[in-house]
Amino acid sequence: MSAHKLKPGGCYITATGVPVQIISVTNNMILLKSLQSDNRFSVSVGYPLRVAKEDGVGTTLQSQRSEPSLKPLAPLIDAMLLKGGMTMRGIVREVKRKASASSKNRDVPSNVRVRLYWLKRRGYRIERDAMGCLRAINKE
Repeated sequence: MSAHKLKPGGCYITATGVPVQIISVTNNMILLKSLQSDNRFSVSVGYPLRVAKEDGVGTTLQSQRSEPSLKPLAPLIDAMLLKGGMTMRGIVREVKRKASASSKNRDVPSNVRVRLYWLKRRGYRIERDAMGCLRAINKE
């Protein structure tokens, strides 16, 4: 599809079958956002894109954008707390990076505090070092 026919905000399918939305079109690059993972990437203007509605997936793309698949944040947060070496701010940043679609419109710092609370209730000891890094240690 030529660059002058591409509309920012339009839904398309890449050559590999990934549903994307066009963010911007410049002279030689197209900035795309994946509708499955919210990752952004750029491709050259000659990259083959198909209009999503021609493939009959226009309605499913609309529903994907309004209701992203929500993965639970607890396993990510627990793994970081058990590993240790990360501050509260670092944990929040990593959770938002790893689960970008799931963390949208959610209070990630609150989720981290809740995981700290439940780990304490399950018998873990929460340590904070001089740099502010958190670590959950099993008392057993």
